[in-house]
This record gives sequence, C-alpha cells and structure tokens, in this order.
Amino acid sequence: MSPRITIHDVARAAGVSVATVSKAI
Repeated sequence: MSPRITIHDVARAAGVSVATVSKAI
C-alpha cells in the first residue's frame, strides 16, 4: 500500500467534508 493513496484518501475525505459543510451553510 503506497502512502500516496493514504494521503489522497485523506484529502478526498476532507474535500467531501468541506463540501458538506458549505452546502449546509
């Protein structure tokens, strides 16, 4: 398992969270 996938996964999850919060507002 490459660390790049983990970092990308975290960044993707963060992006989704930000999008959800923005939509809520």
